[in-house]
Amino acid sequence: MARHWHHKFAHGVKALGAAVGLFLLTAPQPVFAQATAATWTANEDDALLFDMRVRQWRLGNGVRGYHTNAGVCVDLADVVMALDLPVRVDPKSRRATGWLFSESRNFTLDYDSRSVQVGGKVTTLSDGDLHITPEGWCVSATRLSEWLGVPLKLDMANALIIIDTPEKLPFELAEERKARAAHSKPRQQFDLSTMPSKAEPYAMIRAPSVDVTLGAAIINEPGRSTQHQFQYEIFASGEIATASFDARFASDQQGNPQSLRLRGYRTDPDGGLLGPLNATHFEVGDVEMPGTPLVAQGSQGRGAFLTNRPVGRGDLFDTTDFTGDLPRGWDAELYRNGELLAFMADRGTGLYEFRDIPMLFGQNAFEVRLYGPQGQQRTERRTLAVGLDSIPPKQTYYWAGIAQAGTDLIPFGNQPMRANTGWRAGVGVERGLDARTSIGTHFYWLRQGDGPAKQDQYFGELAVRRSVGFMLGEAGVSTDFNGGFGLRAQAIGQIGANNLRAESFFVTGGYRSDRYGRSLRGEHRLGFDRSLKIGGGDVPVHLEAAYLQYVGGQSSIRIDGRTSFGVGRMSVTANLGWQRIVQGAFADIAREEFDGSLRMSGRWGKVRLRGETNFRVAPALELRETSLIAEWQRNDRDSFRVQTAYDARSDRARLGVSYIRQFDPVAVSGSFEVATDGAFAFGVTANFSLGPKPGGGYAVSSQRLAANGRAEALVFYDENGDGRRQADEPVEKQVTVVAGTAQFAETDTKGRASVQGLTPFRPILVGIDASSLPDPFVQPAGPGLVITPRPGVATLIELPLVAAGEVDGTLMAEGGRPLSGVKLELLDPKGRVTAATISEFDGFFLFQKVPYGRYQLRIGAESAAALNLDPVIRQPAALGRDNPTASLGIVAARRQVREEVANAAVPDGD
Repeated sequence: MARHWHHKFAHGVKALGAAVGLFLLTAPQPVFAQATAATWTANEDDALLFDMRVRQWRLGNGVRGYHTNAGVCVDLADVVMALDLPVRVDPKSRRATGWLFSESRNFTLDYDSRSVQVGGKVTTLSDGDLHITPEGWCVSATRLSEWLGVPLKLDMANALIIIDTPEKLPFELAEERKARAAHSKPRQQFDLSTMPSKAEPYAMIRAPSVDVTLGAAIINEPGRSTQHQFQYEIFASGEIATASFDARFASDQQGNPQSLRLRGYRTDPDGGLLGPLNATHFEVGDVEMPGTPLVAQGSQGRGAFLTNRPVGRGDLFDTTDFTGDLPRGWDAELYRNGELLAFMADRGTGLYEFRDIPMLFGQNAFEVRLYGPQGQQRTERRTLAVGLDSIPPKQTYYWAGIAQAGTDLIPFGNQPMRANTGWRAGVGVERGLDARTSIGTHFYWLRQGDGPAKQDQYFGELAVRRSVGFMLGEAGVSTDFNGGFGLRAQAIGQIGANNLRAESFFVTGGYRSDRYGRSLRGEHRLGFDRSLKIGGGDVPVHLEAAYLQYVGGQSSIRIDGRTSFGVGRMSVTANLGWQRIVQGAFADIAREEFDGSLRMSGRWGKVRLRGETNFRVAPALELRETSLIAEWQRNDRDSFRVQTAYDARSDRARLGVSYIRQFDPVAVSGSFEVATDGAFAFGVTANFSLGPKPGGGYAVSSQRLAANGRAEALVFYDENGDGRRQADEPVEKQVTVVAGTAQFAETDTKGRASVQGLTPFRPILVGIDASSLPDPFVQPAGPGLVITPRPGVATLIELPLVAAGEVDGTLMAEGGRPLSGVKLELLDPKGRVTAATISEFDGFFLFQKVPYGRYQLRIGAESAAALNLDPVIRQPAALGRDNPTASLGIVAARRQVREEVANAAVPDGD
């Protein structure tokens, strides 16, 4: 302990305390102090050194104290520093002033007047309350506990001062805020393939998780009879015949069945599906068909689809599509690298669709943020790269599918209007020729119309992709096998801080496809993106110019500009677009349009705001429509939502107010809406989900369980070290389980935590937040487990806790010189880094909170390279119940022997 005290404590606090103590010893002493000093004097035999702990937190660098004839006293300055109290000890005035945990508990200790004031209460110092020591003021632990208003429990056997309060202290709340902030920031990237993993096997039959939305409304419009509406939507996902399935059943506004979407599928990011096909994904039912550069746009409909492409890979190299389930009443926002690109409200189809979203050269971090009517929020993340390795060399990707686009598997009544409808089938193959070149070919069949008016079209498409420096280009040609051709060339790249894109397309011979209509003859685009440094922040700017030519001589020029900027905690995206349309060969017969829009999303104080405004700039400034949604979360249960909208075309304004109540099993909202034309409406909406519980039965939750994956974790003490929980091994409650960097859950009294909202088919590390453990000498047995979530499926994992100890030693160079500032790492038997530390000025190093086990010491790569040291240290460390502290003593670091020198030292032999 003396060694640890020297290294943990000697910095700063000792010098400050000694200075205060020296002044007090040399200053004139009051009578009561002299009497106390006569009965007890500070000496080394009575000296103590404590660690102060509050639950899982270790505070400060130690608290000094003494055995006195009146009990134990502790150093006031040490306690102030450990608890981070705003208290100032002033040697000149011989006073200590500040406040204790709350500004209402102002604190004044006046040494000369022998008085202490805490809040409005004044007491007198008694003999034994305060002693003068060489370090400073040593205050009776009992009296200090009264002043602080918290119990200070002395554990003399373990040299601990333990604070146990039902309420969390201010510093604990601050540490939790720091932990949350750390979780919200990008962390060090781990190679998940090196982490232990848990695969949840597919089941022959797995009970589905079900998301339910119910809504009822009464609507009164002028001149019309009162309408009574009832709608429902049910989304379920589960497994059958060792495959996943999902289903969406929805009604119209009168409660009549309107559509039933069903899909069966399997997804494996590692491939290996369907034997020699080595597929990563296949599906039947309501499927999504990919798009191609010249022929087809992405679409959804009933059919079948198969591919071996990597999961999440886009259809095109410079644009991508985002589609997914959008429950009734929800909105969707699309962000790229933090920039708000697009917004979509519920259209009644149950889907969000963001098509042909452009990407920048390099990494593109996309987020689709979904907002529910009861204040629900869900974020789907996807990172796509545009660069040199679009298709790895010597690898082949394929896809094949057939679908009736725009039609559900089992339709009811009138279907919502959708674009790109009709039967279609296609097959595509892409091959990486070398590190910079790839080639792709597609064949597509499109059927337009039905009955006698139906028309079949067949297309072939060939594209070559090549990277040159920081540019990536693609050239393609397509034929309709009837004399028509479409030609397309495009490039995307980066020059310095500028992102550039160019595209040119034109047709001959009457070429017409699903992507390019009959009237279009050519399209040419130039785009520019750059982030500008303005006011200490990054402001992205986007400019794009397009020239379109049509059959018959009509043409148009359009120039668009977009920028995003922050206003406080608000993200604002501004768009301006100018367009000139020329009618045929008559240049003087033209019309111009100049319009714009503003989108915003963020927080203003405690209010969440989302809004959009569309307007015309010229020939006269005119508002077209605007809307604003404000949401205020009053507490964990109650929130309010206000929605306003104005449509200038109908000169109609609307105001809606909603109250949302989050019950444990269900979220319920009641709303009232009124319009300027006299219309009004009342509505009630309820959302809840049902999911199978690990032990049997169903759990009810207000979270959407069917659309996402979840992890059901059990945290327990692994007393026998086998990694599996035995019936007699205890569990731990109130421990935080973390998935990735954004999802958290706390264990209940049975040691279980349900981490929900996990993105399906994206591997994620699920582990224990060690800072939430109540005992610092108990730590997670490992980093956690990597799982690949599936929609509606709970992956069951066990996360063991083991006892922890310490590893220490002194790092020395050859010749006995201490090595300071060297990074050291502890490796477990599988070569994973369990802990890291830095050697101190005299070479001393200490690893704390190390789980019991066997380890190998290693010098960090950067430190080894800088000092020309061999990173391998052949000195194992073992921790266990009988050896909770491994003291390695002197650890010798050897010089790195260069390979060429070692080889030269070996004599040639026959």
